[in-house]
Amino acid sequence: MRELPYRQIHLDFHTGDTIPRVGDDFKGVEFASVLKSADVDSITCFARCHHGWLYYDSKKFPELVHPNLKKRDLLREQIEACHKEGIRVPIYTTIQWDGKMSYEHPEYCVVTSDGAIDGYKPQKPGFYSYLCVNTPYRDFLKEHLKEILTTLPVDGIFMDIVQERDCSCRYCQDGMKDLGFDTRNKDDRMKYAHIMLKDFKNEISSFIRKHNDDCSIFYNGSHVGPGIRDSLNSYSHLEVESLPSGGWGYTHFPLVSRFARGMGKAFLGMTGKFHTYWGDFHSYKNKASLEYECFNMLAQGGGCSIGDQLIPSGKIDLAAYDLIGSVYKSVKEKEPWCRNVESLADIGVFNLEEWLDGENPAPMIGALRLLEESGFQFDLIDSLSDFDKYKLLILADYVPVDAKLEARLQAYLDKGGKILASFESGLEPSGKAFAMESFGIEKLLVDYTDWKGENSSGKDYFTNDYCDFVIPDGEIFKGLPKAEHSMYIRGLSVKAGTNTEVLSHIVKPWFYRSPEHFCSHQQTSSSGEIGSPAITRLENILYFSHPVFTIYRKKGPIWIKKMVSNGIKMLVEPRIIHNGPSTLKMTINRQNDKSRWIIHLLHYIPEKRCEQIETIEDIIPLHDTFFTLKIEKPPLSMRIVPGKKRLDFTIKGDRAEFCVSRIEGHCMIEVQFQE
Repeated sequence: MRELPYRQIHLDFHTGDTIPRVGDDFKGVEFASVLKSADVDSITCFARCHHGWLYYDSKKFPELVHPNLKKRDLLREQIEACHKEGIRVPIYTTIQWDGKMSYEHPEYCVVTSDGAIDGYKPQKPGFYSYLCVNTPYRDFLKEHLKEILTTLPVDGIFMDIVQERDCSCRYCQDGMKDLGFDTRNKDDRMKYAHIMLKDFKNEISSFIRKHNDDCSIFYNGSHVGPGIRDSLNSYSHLEVESLPSGGWGYTHFPLVSRFARGMGKAFLGMTGKFHTYWGDFHSYKNKASLEYECFNMLAQGGGCSIGDQLIPSGKIDLAAYDLIGSVYKSVKEKEPWCRNVESLADIGVFNLEEWLDGENPAPMIGALRLLEESGFQFDLIDSLSDFDKYKLLILADYVPVDAKLEARLQAYLDKGGKILASFESGLEPSGKAFAMESFGIEKLLVDYTDWKGENSSGKDYFTNDYCDFVIPDGEIFKGLPKAEHSMYIRGLSVKAGTNTEVLSHIVKPWFYRSPEHFCSHQQTSSSGEIGSPAITRLENILYFSHPVFTIYRKKGPIWIKKMVSNGIKMLVEPRIIHNGPSTLKMTINRQNDKSRWIIHLLHYIPEKRCEQIETIEDIIPLHDTFFTLKIEKPPLSMRIVPGKKRLDFTIKGDRAEFCVSRIEGHCMIEVQFQE
């Protein structure tokens, strides 16, 4: 496949059958000209939508062509017009959402464990019944794809809504029984769903390659996580769908991209021009928001994709492409410094999705915020990643250590690697004891039940019922007053080994809060009585007994950020330090083929100005920001790019010091080294 275009459009066209005059106003020359003027180099166009309609002249399935698409081979016209302008056109088709198919063939639908159709809500608008690709529906998909591949020019295939679903249809039940799985057990059902979907992707990609050995192939599940690793060969590249205003928020992409960039595939970030979510017709995102989202894609090492929806008439929205073009012009200028990069991350943070249900659990978001705000350079990794790339591994709150991971972590430590762990991270999968002697601590047998009879450890109570305290003292508490500080969520009770240094102890409250014992509105105050260790260190392992990353996600106390960031600095020297505000985000990438580093500085502040979404309206410039950068050898030059304004710098030991007079939104600094 050719190099991945970096200025893409994902053009939705989900069009109901009651909409008249579909495509009547489409003009190919205008369509392509507007895209070209907006510096778009690729646009994904629709073969089939979630309503179940086709937008090309299908001979195989003429009954599925949109009933109001009169005498038009719309998709072919879009492709031919764009190709004349040198614009690539991957082809979109839906997989698990197809309203027409699910209504006419309920036997193809995902069936829940209680026998219902997954997602089916007959009294509500929507096409959200999930189709199971383990049914004969797969045969239809292959015939549909074959027609596309053999009758249309195909630059790529984008398949949407490809997700692991908990399915109890007869085909999945039979498949589970064949593999010896218990159909009544949800864990077994989800294991089978993973195996089945992996096999589906492998089969479909092989099928596509029989007809086209060069087109791009992507399966969109609206997220990229550890579960994708064993089916990566089915993908040509990755796309991280992440519309901040569409439910993903501004913490999703920075996390997921840090994982996606380590998968060995080129990747795109995907946002939308919409003010809210997909299908928000005639709405326009604030330019500052769109800039930040696209420039952050570049900063994380990816290309850009902006979602739009063509109105049913086929008339392209000129205002939308004025907005998109104003951002893509800048992306095009920055692109030479953003391709073929690798992150210069010192820290690997374990992706908790490998062990916890749900996308981006609270400790991961807490870790993202804490590390970004503190300026640390980090990747998101899983248990199969290359640990040796990192000076420090962070096991945030909930990383169980089985025998295989224990061996890998110990080998990493033996080579001089360092670990920061918190709360239940480091425990063996049973949770009864720490898996590694290297931690230098043991878990004490303590009754963690609360007054309801539930486990209180790690649980966030609205009134902080099981809060205890620490008294800052020593290097790890640098910058904090020596007074009790609340640790809002109860941690583990641990005992330090003979050679383990205790950096801080828990200070107990007078009592934990219950209906029988309470004081004031929230947690009980400190009793001054010293409890078990709160922070320990043995050689290269630093351990916090509280779920500090969850606490930071839930409550955001600055003292948590300070003690964790101080702890990191005790283990590794930060690659870059600045004297600006914590709202300044930094990433550093390396372009090996050009012997240069690229520092991305982003200063955009998301705000929740309305009830439902975060957005960015104002760009607040920073002036005279001082930086110190750890270097491997003296640079030849430093420049602000793409304008190529030279920056003065001085070398002090193994660090380069420089000052940026103005950062307005996004600033890139090229650090050029001798080849």
